[in-house]
Parts: sequence; C-alpha cells; structure tokens
Amino acid sequence: MPDERRPRLGRSAQAAHTMPSTFALSLSKWALDVATKVVKADVRLHHADIVRDDLAIVFVVNHFTRLETLLLPYVLYKHTGREVMGLAAAELFQGRIGRFLQSTGTISTAAPDRDKIIVHSLLKGDHPWMIFPEGGMIKDKKVIDHKGEFAVYNNGQRRPPHKGAAVLALRAEFYRRKIECLYHRPGQEGLQAALEKFELDSAEEVLGRRTVIVPVNITYFPIRAHDNVLLRMATRFAEDLSQRAIEELSVEGTLLSEDTDIDITLGDPIEMDEYLNLPEYASLMACGARDLDDLEMDPSSLFNEAARQLMLRYMREIYELTTVNYDHLFASLLRHLIFSRFDERSLRERAFLCAHHLRRLGVRRVHSLLERTYR
Repeated sequence: MPDERRPRLGRSAQAAHTMPSTFALSLSKWALDVATKVVKADVRLHHADIVRDDLAIVFVVNHFTRLETLLLPYVLYKHTGREVMGLAAAELFQGRIGRFLQSTGTISTAAPDRDKIIVHSLLKGDHPWMIFPEGGMIKDKKVIDHKGEFAVYNNGQRRPPHKGAAVLALRAEFYRRKIECLYHRPGQEGLQAALEKFELDSAEEVLGRRTVIVPVNITYFPIRAHDNVLLRMATRFAEDLSQRAIEELSVEGTLLSEDTDIDITLGDPIEMDEYLNLPEYASLMACGARDLDDLEMDPSSLFNEAARQLMLRYMREIYELTTVNYDHLFASLLRHLIFSRFDERSLRERAFLCAHHLRRLGVRRVHSLLERTYR
C-alpha cells in the first residue's frame, strides 16, 4: 500500500520519473507491436469510450498473470491513444531493463517519491495510471474470505486489498478542488503558494478535469496448463526453474495462444466528488489553503474511511465486470457437487440450466461462445 508520509517532491525527481523519453516510448510501442505478432490470443476491449481527455484516470485492475502489466497499457494505447503509466516491482529496476522502465515513465514500487509523482501527474492529467489493488498475482482466484469480505492471500496470510489507489485519487481531487477554489477567490489569495507547493506552472493545468477511478476486469478463457513455447524457452535458458515457476509458465504461456480469448472490460468511472462531498468533509473542503500543510503531513489518515469504502466499491465492481464463461459454470458446479455422485449427462444438464438462469437474470457480460450456445 502506498506510504504517503514523504518529503515534498523536488523538480529534479519529478522530471526524472514523470517525463518518459519519446524515443523509449516509441521503442516500447514498437516492441509491443512485434509482440502482438507473437500473441495469437483474441484480445477484446469493451467500453473503451469512457476514456476521455477531461478525466484524470486511475485504472484499478484484477491481477492474475504477469501479462497484464504489459498487455493492458498497450491495448488501451492502441484503442484510445492514451499512454498509461504504472508501477513495477522494485527488483526489475536493475541494469538495462531498469533504465528502460524508468525512461518509459514506469515507477518502482520502492521509489521514495512514488505517491507524490502519481498525484502530481493526476493533477495535470498527463497520463492515466494503472494500479493492481490486490498487490500481487492472485493465482488461487480467491478474493473473498469465509466472512464474505474481500481478502487476498499474501505472505502466508489473508489481508484486505490495498486502498492506496483510493487514497491517491481522493488526494489528487482534493488538491484540484482546493486550487480551483483559490483560483476563483477574490484576489486569488493563497493560489500562488498552492501552485508552488504542487510544482505547477498555472492553475489552468488542473482546472477542467476530474479525478476518477475506473474498475477494470480481465477475463481469460479457457485457462489450461500445458506445454507451450514460453515454457520451453524458459526451461532452455534457465534449467533451475522452480516448480512454482514451471506451473505459472505452463498457464501463462497458453494464454498467449490463438485458442485463448482475453476480455478486457472497463467499468463506469467512479467520481471522487461522491466521497469528498460527504457531510463529514464539509469543513475540510471549505476554501482555504492553510490546511494543505496539515494534509501533507498525514494524507492517508484523513481519507482513511472514505478510501476504505471506495476500495470495497471498486473491488466489487472489478469482479462484477467478469465475462462469465464455461469455466466459471463448470468450476462452480464441481465445487458444489464435490461430495455428490453425478454422471456426465447430469453435469451437462446442470450447466445448461445455469446458462439458462444467467440469461433470465439478464447477465450482460457473457463470453461469446456461451452467448452463441444459449441464444
């Protein structure tokens, strides 16, 4: 989770991290264009029209494979023309790969000014950002605990998803509202000090935009584990691969094949104003600049409850965007029938009834194969 108790970001640090090299961006796009010739999967982006220039967007995405960190920014750029920035694991920032990641605007999860860089970028609306609230790849597909609450497995225990994306988005919109208020104040008292605090050249840079969180779901179908090109290449160059790595590559490698469909669905933008306009924040949202210093000392605690509620909302919406497919039906049936005797025919009949029930419920996000079968 983002740690926001940080010193103010300096100009040099900001420039080093937020201004990606044009050459590097072009090179990364070229590399990804080449990669698409290798990736045979059918990648489908839904609801892309919600990406607009007047929105400063934080995409919150479910995380099943390493593939998402490259696939989603490329697909969004291809369909919307917006260059999506993101975070990468600290261990990747070494040598040439690390320098390349930095040049494209990617930030290390261990960067001391990570959160301030993201907030500054959201204020200006430079780039959308992509954050995985689960904090790691969810291999067991279990995101809800026995109490019905969101929880993911991490370091030997289950914990709630991170609410850092919520804190950052709320914080950016709070600052935007403050600057807008000072801008329209008679004599613009306090405006210049606020602009200097956030290293902005003018108020116009932040006005006319809104900070939103967009839930994103990535669904793969089918998910199968077997030998593939990626696994063979990995075992050839690294003979000491762990059993876990082999298992992961046996799945992730097949997701790139022509037999796989990848549905990427963008949800409706969640407006930060819905939370900042709550009665408990009325005094804080009053037009004044002095409280900005207090907020900078401990930005996460002020919005802690709002961020928690926002996290629960976007986690729920991420998984409500799932594209339901045959794997979901059969996995659910087997889970409920695990202690029952059944034959193939009865399983097929139950699957048919499940699909029929989905149609009656009006579930819209259904895989095309399931849609064609039960039209």
